[in-house]
Amino acid sequence: MLEYVTYHDSYWIGSFTNPYLEYILIIQLDAFWNRTYSEYDEQKQEWPFSIIKIGSVASVRYKVYDNSTAATISSTESELVEGIAITQFNDIYGGLIEFTHQPDIAVLLMSEQGEYLNANPKDTVEKFTG
Repeated sequence: MLEYVTYHDSYWIGSFTNPYLEYILIIQLDAFWNRTYSEYDEQKQEWPFSIIKIGSVASVRYKVYDNSTAATISSTESELVEGIAITQFNDIYGGLIEFTHQPDIAVLLMSEQGEYLNANPKDTVEKFTG
């Protein structure tokens, strides 16, 4: 996931769960840092969307500050520990959301116009291998 797309300065739109222990994340990617997926210049700044499905989520950890409503992501990291993936999104004020999950994730990229974009050269589903 982090190999082809950067979530730095991207905007957290929302997330929800489904009955299958999956989390669906909706993030509007920063056009400057993701020029491969956007038509960025000084006059035109299209911000594509990343929709991520994280399957078999075992736990979610939050760190939120009451005095901020930060929705801007500062950094994202993933690591594989004994076959379990840990994926963390950090906001610009020090808040975070961390998922402990099975390594399989699905990433869908869409333009502002709703067109599907190829998330990576291989496939839109990948396995985090650390």
